[in-house]
Amino acid sequence: MHRSVLRLIQAALLAIGVSIIPLATVSACSCAMADLGTAIADAEVAIVGTVASVETAGSGELGEGLLTTWSVASSRDPVPSATLAIHSIEDNGANCGISFGKEERWMVLAYRGEQGLETNGCMMNRRLDGSDPEAEALIAEAMTPVTVGPEAQESSLPIPLPLVGLAVAGLVIGLVSLLAFRRSSAS
Repeated sequence: MHRSVLRLIQAALLAIGVSIIPLATVSACSCAMADLGTAIADAEVAIVGTVASVETAGSGELGEGLLTTWSVASSRDPVPSATLAIHSIEDNGANCGISFGKEERWMVLAYRGEQGLETNGCMMNRRLDGSDPEAEALIAEAMTPVTVGPEAQESSLPIPLPLVGLAVAGLVIGLVSLLAFRRSSAS
């Protein structure tokens, strides 16, 4: 009987020891879902756009960082230009990341973070490919087309401010010289 009790205690200690030691580290993403209309209203930035480019932006503890440049077609609020850059983490299935493909059309919800505008897999971003007409109608209703007015468009030939200052200074010096060194007319 003494050996069976000893073996039982040893088995219990082994089971406790094995259950305490982590065998592998896993990542998991858990998002609190809201309805789409609330998510659009609560986001700091809400746009509909097409992916112009996707570049890697370093890697962190959650995965590979991405910088996606968007050609903005419509927005919930006014945006400063027709292109926006938004940071994200590449989706690996367990990190709440999101990956965008070149020339895909999406509704993207973002917030202002440490790297500028950021988004993730929990932000209820939607690919607009016609597969969910009801959601796409709700998105279209929440957004207004982006128009870049003349004040927001860049000049085709920007003139640096120091160059303007030099031109004005040269003009003033020329006028003063003209007045100071003019010849009196011969009578």
